Amino acid sequence: MIGKDSFLKPAWQEALLLGLCIAACSFQILIHPYIGLANNGDFAKVFARFAMAPPDGKASNFNYFVSDYRFDPKYRWKSEVQSSENVVAAIPILTAKSLGARVFNIRWLGALHMLLFLGAYYALLLYLRRYEPAFQLAIGGLSLWIFTDVAYVAYFNSFFSDAAALLGLLLMVPLALHLAAQVPPRAPIVWLFTAAALLFITSKTQHALWGIFPAAFLFWRRRLIAPIVLLAAAAYVVLSTSWIYPAYPLFTAIFTKVAPNAPSPQAAVREVGLGEPEYQFIGKQAYAPGLPTIDVGWLRYFTGKTSYGKLLRYWLRHPNEAGHVMCGDLANFAPNMRQLNLSNFRREDGHPPMQVTTHFATWSRLRDRLYRRWPFFIVGWYGLVIAAACIILVRDRSQRANTAICLGVAIMAVLEFVFASLTDANETDRHLLIFHALTEMTICFTAALSLTVALRFGILRRGPRDPARPA
Repeated sequence: MIGKDSFLKPAWQEALLLGLCIAACSFQILIHPYIGLANNGDFAKVFARFAMAPPDGKASNFNYFVSDYRFDPKYRWKSEVQSSENVVAAIPILTAKSLGARVFNIRWLGALHMLLFLGAYYALLLYLRRYEPAFQLAIGGLSLWIFTDVAYVAYFNSFFSDAAALLGLLLMVPLALHLAAQVPPRAPIVWLFTAAALLFITSKTQHALWGIFPAAFLFWRRRLIAPIVLLAAAAYVVLSTSWIYPAYPLFTAIFTKVAPNAPSPQAAVREVGLGEPEYQFIGKQAYAPGLPTIDVGWLRYFTGKTSYGKLLRYWLRHPNEAGHVMCGDLANFAPNMRQLNLSNFRREDGHPPMQVTTHFATWSRLRDRLYRRWPFFIVGWYGLVIAAACIILVRDRSQRANTAICLGVAIMAVLEFVFASLTDANETDRHLLIFHALTEMTICFTAALSLTVALRFGILRRGPRDPARPA
């Protein structure tokens, strides 16, 4: 039997968990020899707008993590891709520039990412105060183990827009739990949740589609202005995205997923609006050398003949082929929680090219092994989570608010996987990052529900409640 006396006092409990979180993140991204993620070519969309570049140009791409970036006006280039990561990165970069720095060390950005992550974790710990100490320690400890894994923390020392998406999501969910528990919702929490949701949905065009979920949650909590702000931001991100940006993943999806998986590849190419001149591209991705995708005029011709609408209609008309593609991605890409083609180490630290760290990777290794042994377990997992959530929503009023949040997280995860699998075929494993993070959240929700049931039926004994803790 577990009682309060078996654990540290609540204040020390929170301090312990928060201290462990700070230590786990700091040892990875701040303390020498620190790690991060190598550039895959996308980093310039962020750092180049601040007139920065790595000293060796593109030589370290994929092979090594680069920590230092030089300031020079000749490096200035403004990408048409908009992301909330640009705003986050601007804070440490412009601060360093204003202080006269000639070199920007990415750990300053990593520290800011870490502070946002600590804010998300502390928000979770504050929410867990309403439960027994055993509950707080168990769920807080599980969340700590999962989200301080290098699969997630390595993104903090990078310019990937996925960092903003991940942090926005991690902030959004515990704040949603606070809002669900407050009647009426408090304005500061409403706007903190809105800011977190904005960080998430404006990070990438793909995530803007899910702005409907936090907006619906706020409407449910009888807020009107905040959800309109979120929907307007999501619409702006989608509508302001340059037509060139989605052309490349569309090309790759058609010629490496649609055509090769169709009984007649040529017929599939015609069905999405293209013709005989494009048959030569079957099996090739947009960034392969020698393709006309480097020509803006040809890309305009390509997007004039096909579109994401035609691609989605193709999948709807051929559900068996869509299912085959998604099953293949579950087996081949979902097991790679970490990006094994992106080094975690700097060249100057003496590691071979494209080497990844083995430290702080126990959770990602466990999940990878599970996927490799039973790749389709995740289908059953989400079936059980969604079914159980629907039953609890109908039968248990006391758990309705949290269960609704869990259900929303599960539906977002399923949609995130479907869109990453069927509308993009380049670095699919990396594009499943948010799907994996959402999956981890359903695991935490399920663990919390299991503990609640155990306490309710006396499997675990409730300890005496501390009168200083909120009801």
